[in-house]
Formats: sequence, structure tokens, C-alpha cells
Amino acid sequence: MQSPPNTHTQRGAPALADRRTGPSHSPGTLGLACLLLASAFALGGSARPEVASLEVLRPLAVVGLGVALLNVRRAHIRHYRVPLAIALLCAALLALQLAPLPAGAASALHGRGLVSEIDASTGLGSAWRPLSLWAPATQNSLWALLVPLSLLATCIQLGARDLSRLLLLALAAGASSAIIALLQTIGDPQGPLYFYDVTNFGSAVGLFANRNHQAALLACLIPLTFAAVRLRKSNAGASSHVGGKFDPWLVAAIVATAFLVPLILVTGSRTGLLMGAIALLSVAAVTNAGSKPVAPDGVWTSRKAKIALAALATAALVSVTIYVQRDLAIDRLMEAEAGEGMRARILPTMVDMITLHQPWGIGLGAFREVYEANEPTSLLMGVYMNQAHNDWLDVALTGGLPGLAIAAVAICAWLARAAIVFKGEAPDDFQALRAAGLTVLLILALASLSDYPARTPALACLIALASVWAALPAQPRPAAPQYFDAQGA
Repeated sequence: MQSPPNTHTQRGAPALADRRTGPSHSPGTLGLACLLLASAFALGGSARPEVASLEVLRPLAVVGLGVALLNVRRAHIRHYRVPLAIALLCAALLALQLAPLPAGAASALHGRGLVSEIDASTGLGSAWRPLSLWAPATQNSLWALLVPLSLLATCIQLGARDLSRLLLLALAAGASSAIIALLQTIGDPQGPLYFYDVTNFGSAVGLFANRNHQAALLACLIPLTFAAVRLRKSNAGASSHVGGKFDPWLVAAIVATAFLVPLILVTGSRTGLLMGAIALLSVAAVTNAGSKPVAPDGVWTSRKAKIALAALATAALVSVTIYVQRDLAIDRLMEAEAGEGMRARILPTMVDMITLHQPWGIGLGAFREVYEANEPTSLLMGVYMNQAHNDWLDVALTGGLPGLAIAAVAICAWLARAAIVFKGEAPDDFQALRAAGLTVLLILALASLSDYPARTPALACLIALASVWAALPAQPRPAAPQYFDAQGA
């Protein structure tokens, strides 16, 4: 008889070398990841630097990053080298833009004529200046990056099972935001359930200050919910198959989706409508990632049944939502607001600024101050532009060619990983987790075409977590069933 495989781990071996769901390198790593993720949602619903809760969240992130770095091993870096490389390139670009340059060097760059005039008229020609035209905003961006970076450095040390548990925590945080948003729709439009001074009062913003960010989160919850059902069905390693049985968890996921779609409409976010449609289309890809052929009698687990039930439930509740006139997003499609019109009107100015300030850009986070200096008199009005409301254009303006290069690397990495994950060959039972991570990244990337969700600490941390899910390495399958019981516990 063949002897069972060795269950001992070599002293000093990293956690990712453990079996198929390898435990955390440190017993407290999962707890730290949960703390960072929960804190990001509780305290990081706004991207404004003056928000008081950031004074708690950012120091916590710094401490968490320090603890995580103490336990990082070479195997963690090897398995997650792509998301780590992208994050470190972002940090390097911020450091480069903040590095002081010799006297006259920064003001001599293309597009710095105003800086040169100020230096000449004030006698500051000998002053050293950074590449960033507004260093305080770029410094704030560097501090903001530490929050998702701390979660990323922590999560890369977790095994597949612990990362699946973080999926449940993300769903719980999203559900909390959804419930608060529902209460906001029936409560005081300027009541205590709005947690930020600058927010969309009267809209269902949940834990956020911006309704577009809430809508983007709700859209992300749809594929995440079905990924959780898929992972449970596979028992994360168990060989059981539900076959034609009635699957209550699938029905629960459909009911949750039927609740989320009208709530996206209630937010009043036009971007949310598109993101919700993409999320619904992604359900089949997520639930069938790495799945085995279904028996002919497997009605409740077949792809057609899932799509049909989801479509019917969603269509019914959307109709009810419109009937009771809570379809604010559809109303806003028909009525343009002043701020919405400004986004289109500033586009020519944005293009001119992008062209003028290449190749180094104006400095990450410096849009507002530099735009005010370049704003045409024809666009002066009571509504001011605090962001470009298109993060891809913002990257081109504030990050220059280096920022565009990092964005191109991220896009190519997503495409390469998606080609592997969605082609149907699953190396283990966690393919749905990878598919959900890729879908979340896609939704938030598309949402960034008309807003800035990645700047919000909560969604920035969700991006970091989704990147780890998407890059999850193949987990060795167990050689014997003794590693997991029938319930996958």
C-alpha cells in the first residue's frame, strides 16, 4: 500500500506551499486582513483628504503594512508578482513626482511657464521644486495608496481558503452598505445615516459619500454573490455534486440579485445602470468557471435556469421600481444636471492640458488646483470640478506617460489572466473566485470612465483584494479525502 503523503511542512516554508488551501503564514494574518478590509469600508467611504475618519484609517494601514512586511516571504512575492509590481510602480511614480529637482529644473519642463513666471517675479528661481505642480495633493495620493497596499501585502500571505473567507466579509460589508442605503431612501434626506458632510444627500449612498461609488459596489456584489455560491457548491475541495437537487443557496443568490438591481436604480447613478448590466452578464461566466458538465436533470444548476431565473426576477423588480417612481437613475438619464454637463464641457480643456504637460504630467492628485489655473472663463460657474470624473484621462494628465505605461501594464495583465481563467480549464475548485476577482476589476475599471471609484479607500481595498483573487495560483489537489470533511470545513 502506498504511504500517505507527508503532511508536515518544512520549517520556514511559506504558507503558500501548504496543501491546496494553505493556512496563513501567521495565525493573525487573516485577522489583520479582516480588520483592514472592515476598517476601509467603515471609515473610507470618501476620497476627500479632509475627511476626519482618514486620520484613523491611514495610520492603521501604515501599522498593518509594517506587520505584513515582517511576514512576507519570497514565495508570496513570486506567486503575486504582477499585482505587487503594479502597486510598487504606482508608489515609485508618486515618489518620483515628489522628489525635489535642482533649481530651475522643474520650472524648465514643458508646460511650466506659469511656474517660471512666479519664480522669476518672486525671486524663487533658486528654489528646488518637485515634478508635481501641487505637491500636497500628490503627498495625499501617496498616503492614500498605503491603505490598499497594506491589504494587498497582507492578503498575498493567505491561502485560498482564507481568501474565500474574505469574500464573505466583502459581501457582508456590501450588504451593510445596501441596507443603510435602503434606510436612507425611506428616512430623512439629510439625516444621521449620511456619514459625510459633502455627499449626495437624498440619494441611496450607503457607506459612501458618492452615489456612483455605491452603485459600483452594488454591481460588484452580484458576481461576488454567485461566486460564493459556486465555491460552496464545490465545497472548496469536496467531491460532492448537487446534481438535480434544489439548491437553496442559488435561489438565495438570485433573490439577493433581485434586491440589488432595484437598489442600483434607486441610487440615481447612471454609471451604475451600465455596471449593473455588466454584472448581470458576468453571472454565467462566474458560476460556470471551472464547472463540470451538468446532468440533464440538473435543472436548478444548469446555466439556462440560472440566467432565466435571474432575468425574470430582475425584470419583475425593475418594473416594480419604475412603477413606484423610485427609478432615479432612469430619471437622471432624461435630465442632465449642471455638474454632469460640465464633465463633457471640460473635455477639450482636459485634452489641451494632457498634451501640454507631457511627458511627466502635473502630479497625481493635482487635478483640481491645476485645472483652476487653466479653466477658461467661459466655464466659470457655481459648480467646481474637484475631479476629472474620468480616471483614465486623469491618469494621462496627472501621471503623464509613466502613468499611462502603468495603466497599459495593468490592462495587459488583466487580459492575459482573463484568457487563462475564462477558457474553461480549472486547475482547482477556486476558479470562480478568480473569475469574480477579474469581473470586479472590470466593473470598477469601466466605472472609472465616468467617475473616480478607485480613489475611495473602500473600493481601492476591494480592487486590491480582487487582484489577489484573480492572481490566486493553482492549488494542489488533495491526494486523499482526509484533509477535508464532507462539509468542506
